[in-house]
Amino acid sequence: MENLIQRTYDPDSPYSLVVEELAYAVKPSNDFIEAFKEVYPESEYPGKTLKVNILDTPGLTQVGEEKSDIEDALNRVLAKRYDAVLFLCRADERPTIYDICMDLLVSHNKKLEDIPLKILRTRADIVLYEKMKKDRMIEEGDTNFVKGPQTDAYAQAAYHAYLGDLKQEEDRLSKELGDTNLVDFVSLDLHTLNSLTDFFAEKSFTKEKLYRTLLSLSREVNNAYMPPLAGRLWLQGISPLKPVLESKMDGYMDQMLDDFGSHMVNLNTKEGDGMYLNFADSSKVFHGRSVSTFYFNHKIGVGHETRANVYANFKVHIRRMIQKWMTSFFQDWSMHFEISFDNLKQTEAGKQALNEAPKLLVEIFNKQKPQIISRIAKALSYDAFRTEMEEKYYFNSWNKGFHENLELFNVKFSDCEYWRLQMRKYLKEELDNLLDRMYYYD
Repeated sequence: MENLIQRTYDPDSPYSLVVEELAYAVKPSNDFIEAFKEVYPESEYPGKTLKVNILDTPGLTQVGEEKSDIEDALNRVLAKRYDAVLFLCRADERPTIYDICMDLLVSHNKKLEDIPLKILRTRADIVLYEKMKKDRMIEEGDTNFVKGPQTDAYAQAAYHAYLGDLKQEEDRLSKELGDTNLVDFVSLDLHTLNSLTDFFAEKSFTKEKLYRTLLSLSREVNNAYMPPLAGRLWLQGISPLKPVLESKMDGYMDQMLDDFGSHMVNLNTKEGDGMYLNFADSSKVFHGRSVSTFYFNHKIGVGHETRANVYANFKVHIRRMIQKWMTSFFQDWSMHFEISFDNLKQTEAGKQALNEAPKLLVEIFNKQKPQIISRIAKALSYDAFRTEMEEKYYFNSWNKGFHENLELFNVKFSDCEYWRLQMRKYLKEELDNLLDRMYYYD
């Protein structure tokens, strides 16, 4: 598997030009299985199976180390679908790079609201070793460590100093991100330190800590759908070819979708011109680089604003606009969802689910509403008419393609049927995803 990944993403490999994402499944190591048992004790999570879906994204500084490069990379990462975030950053990373990353994370605090987050400083052994050498150089004038009590004392001082530094980082970030216990550290190689002192051997911040951190985030996500000891039910289906539970988009939901379509068309009529349509004026000429930046940003749900001196300027944030319109609709809507139980076996657990599932679905939806609305807004702003939008730029200048693109937005957003049909599709996907996680299924 390691060889496959290396060959796929090697810059000199032709595969790297066409492969955007690679999905694979592997059996966890014995150490990972043991960590799973610690984090998910059978007494609290009876029947819980080990299954973790990890999306490993490119490093934020892979393209460049300027703030704009890091911000673009972070926007692409946060445009993905995720339930929790594990942010890995080298402990010996340059402070300027780390500060930029943290400031950008804070700037996205709304997007990360209610999302389990952990910032993990890796390669902590390097920082600890450098701190030990610095202290000894000050006191002894050399870095010739000899295993024994004196070296143990340097190790202890370095360790506690590093804990203090992390506490300061955590206090600052907790105020901004509204969470606690945000920052921790690991090291996957303690060979050098362990050759000098036994102090670190008992501190347990190697790969096992990484496993526990990852699984603890997984547990937070798991508990968001059904708390431990609440007895997550095992539900059985009549037909194995159909979902046991699925959302229904007829009856009551039909009326909701009609209301939603009218709401969105109404807001587009009132606000669309100021938000995007005024830039479709053919007398306005935009720089190709500005338009191409908008195009690629829009595909991941991010807007763009220009500050040109010669060409015309624009400020267009379509996903954010739709998210705002959707939020206002859901604020006024009496939350209720229909669930189909047609394929549910009437076992004792099935009867309990019949009574609790509709209310529970609303509760979980409300907890995750900002993230759900953001994902649907992204889909409604691009995914639903991706091909049509991309065709506007075929055999066109960037400028002309942009004007036609804005006109396309208006055509779509002025159509009640567009909003109704596409909202039906993407809302159902979200609701079915929640139902899939609320119970265990046979």
